[in-house]
Amino acid sequence: MRRISYSGASFLTADAIADALFQLVTALGISQTTESLNLPAINLTGKPIIVKLIVGPMSELISVPEDSLWDEPNITEVLAFLRDRVHALQQPKPSPAYSEIATTDFDSTDFNNSDFNYSDIDYSDINYSDIDYSDINYSDINYSDINYSDTNYSDINYSDIGRTS
Repeated sequence: MRRISYSGASFLTADAIADALFQLVTALGISQTTESLNLPAINLTGKPIIVKLIVGPMSELISVPEDSLWDEPNITEVLAFLRDRVHALQQPKPSPAYSEIATTDFDSTDFNNSDFNYSDIDYSDINYSDIDYSDINYSDINYSDINYSDTNYSDINYSDIGRTS
């Protein structure tokens, strides 16, 4: 058994509880949180008791081995809880930046281009000098879908074609 000293008091508990308590306090330091615990212990007359304590990143615990004439308290459920908490605290947390990103379950193939009315676009607002044409894959363009009869060729300034600034 081990005697745990904490905040000016001490209690006697099972070795496994003491070890799990120390692991939990270490994990709490990583996550910067606190826990309220009810731990099984043995009082001075050998009776099982519950010790209530709050531990966190700044908890200063001391564990000293101690021989005891008393039986260890029942630790099964508490030990499982402590180990589960340590495991949960040690799991990587998602980055807050990524947790705010919304995702969709559709992509460009979900849009039917035949439903799009290109005549609604105000092309006068487009600054064509800012477009990086090197990224365009011209082999993906289906030129048979283009209706050239709708093109007003009088608006094209042919003197600018082929010029680089």
